[in-house]
Amino acid sequence: MKKQRKQFGVLGLGIFGSSIVKTLSDYDVDVIAVDSDIKCVDRLKNYATQSNVVDITDKNALEQIGIQDCDVVVVAVGSNLEAAILAVIHCKDLGVKQVIAKSKNKRNAEILTKIGADKVIRPEKDMGYRVAKRLLTNNITDIIEINEGKNCIVELKAPQEWINRNLIEIAPRANYNMNIIGIKNGEQLHTSFTANYVVKEEDVLLVIGETRSIEAFDYIVKHK
Repeated sequence: MKKQRKQFGVLGLGIFGSSIVKTLSDYDVDVIAVDSDIKCVDRLKNYATQSNVVDITDKNALEQIGIQDCDVVVVAVGSNLEAAILAVIHCKDLGVKQVIAKSKNKRNAEILTKIGADKVIRPEKDMGYRVAKRLLTNNITDIIEINEGKNCIVELKAPQEWINRNLIEIAPRANYNMNIIGIKNGEQLHTSFTANYVVKEEDVLLVIGETRSIEAFDYIVKHK
């Protein structure tokens, strides 16, 4: 039996919503893109599986386009709190499994959480955090916090002492309390590799682990 493709809905096609639609379009998923502005919808019609000019505060209209069939819906209208609130409520009422809402400030984030949003994102704050983290680190080129900051996924430039050594010798889990889950060479990301893989100078490693362990490792590398 063929596995059903995951389906996402994006309500609001400003800069934030548009970037989500475009990113999702690179993967094997279905995307419903929604906005009340036909220009925004037309701009993304080649990226979305389905694009609709719809008032996201209208529950019946959302139901007619099948938003209830989505596994995840992103409400990307942080500048219009009333519209965001109604969209979150409608999506939850229609049975959407996970609703993620954009918020422009802490107060709005608290409101959206209380009325049912499963997760609230503050893009400007989150991006500022990631940029600041990047400035403070040496080998880390990008960082994504998970589990309320306890763990993270980072892109890590191959440390000099790892180059021309295989992963058995390096033993990242035993020695540094972190796991390598991907290796990037240029634009190529490899997720299937063996413990005999020899690290190259141009490698960027996708690493997951405890935030404090990875930050401690980066500090040690930086000060060698």
